[in-house]
Amino acid sequence: MEYDANRNSFIALICYKNSVLSYIIAYDSIKINDFLITNYSVVNSYGNLTFLSNVGIGSIVHNLEFFPKYGSKISRAAGSYSQVLKKYSENYVLVRLKSKEYRIFSKNILITYGTVSNKYKKFEKLYKAGQNIYRGYRPVVRGEAMNPVDHPHGGNTSGGRHPVSFTGQLTRGVKTRKTNGFNNNLIFKRRN
Repeated sequence: MEYDANRNSFIALICYKNSVLSYIIAYDSIKINDFLITNYSVVNSYGNLTFLSNVGIGSIVHNLEFFPKYGSKISRAAGSYSQVLKKYSENYVLVRLKSKEYRIFSKNILITYGTVSNKYKKFEKLYKAGQNIYRGYRPVVRGEAMNPVDHPHGGNTSGGRHPVSFTGQLTRGVKTRKTNGFNNNLIFKRRN
């Protein structure tokens, strides 16, 4: 079991029978000297890599692919998982993601049985603002707390103005997307 600075879950170094070493995203309740099964027919063991078609309804899985042979992209964060809800007669399975989104996947995608490790990561407390800054998040200050020269909402009076951004552009209730990829008000003239 090892800590990885690029993710919030733990990783595990495994050794295959042919003495090849490889890292995987560690599943919950993994221990040193555990045996992992990468068998496409056996299902009921945590950490097993198998096809989605082999998993029973109500099973908890992680490391899902979007498409077959696409590589795992879903449910890889600490403590995350997805639940298999329904199997259709075709080649599709209904899965509920951690975000409560329902999504249909192919039966031929690879998944890993169980949940991801480090499930108590979300209860971690930051004890000072500097810890957030060390992680790359800059401080966020409300516009009302600034001076009038620093933000349009600044000053000692609150309210009286529609919410705007730092540069004064309206932020709520205004369409900001362009319809055709460019501004329709511009007129392009051809030079002769």
